[in-house]
Amino acid sequence: MLTLNFYRRIADFINCTIEDKKYERYVTQNDIYDATKVCPTCGSSARRKSVCLIQIEPLVEFLYCQNCKGCSASSMPTDAYLKDYYVDYYKDSEKQITFYGQVERFSRHIYKYLIIDKNKSLIKIMDFGGGDGSIAVQLGRIIMKNNPNIRKIHVLSVDYQVQNQFDDGTVEFHSVKNLDEVDCTYDVIIASAIFEHIQNLDKCLVKIFSLITSGGYLYARTPFLMPFKKLFNVPLLYPMHVHDLGPSFWNRIIERYNLDATMVSSRPPLAETEFKERFAYTLLGYLFKLPCFIEKFLRKNRPDLLWQYVAGWEIVVKVK
Repeated sequence: MLTLNFYRRIADFINCTIEDKKYERYVTQNDIYDATKVCPTCGSSARRKSVCLIQIEPLVEFLYCQNCKGCSASSMPTDAYLKDYYVDYYKDSEKQITFYGQVERFSRHIYKYLIIDKNKSLIKIMDFGGGDGSIAVQLGRIIMKNNPNIRKIHVLSVDYQVQNQFDDGTVEFHSVKNLDEVDCTYDVIIASAIFEHIQNLDKCLVKIFSLITSGGYLYARTPFLMPFKKLFNVPLLYPMHVHDLGPSFWNRIIERYNLDATMVSSRPPLAETEFKERFAYTLLGYLFKLPCFIEKFLRKNRPDLLWQYVAGWEIVVKVK
């Protein structure tokens, strides 16, 4: 087993290579509202414990909820602040999505968890907060390639960003800016690196689960940086990220919302980088995740993990 001192030395490398530090900002009292009375990730009114100080004046902390095992900011950015904050989110970025690696590789990763109904001719995919919708479009094309009975893919992108148009005869593409505008169900919902941004996540999750058709899937992934913050002082990226959610939170999601569903997969997320492009960074990611995969193999079906240094978490839930 690699020693902790080794990981500490490697952590210096992490702090030097995290480009997202630019997303951290100091907030004023006019930018935020109080979120201490009710847990925004589960709705519990129980007192939550402070686990991380973000800034002193005005006070912003991350609070841990014993009920849902999630961490959330004590002060949430207002809607007006976030609208201004995200207007240039993808500015100067080559990709307009929430995955830095190859879109096709990411879409193939999601597809391997799906069992497609052979009797369907149409598959509906919703990409929630994923940028320009290209992840969902690519997933749809992979589904069609591997399932000849599927004749049409309907893709809905839910995002503030200006959308491309992917309509090509087989892919029917639409977009809306707000989840409240969505009123039909989907076979697959992709929520890649979005839930950590949502102020009232509890309400959002209720809505998301209501939009999954019987036999449909939710793929979700979120950052889980609090263990690194405590040990290595890596940035949590507030106010961009207002929640920090790991396996203890996601492994209880079915019971918390009383879903008639099964957990298809719950694991550290797919690495966004590849060895041929960023060898050292990719190797670092695998070194940190390896103990978690070993623990999951040895301690099957445990909701809480001993090894916490995985930087993120992903789940695939199938609704019955």
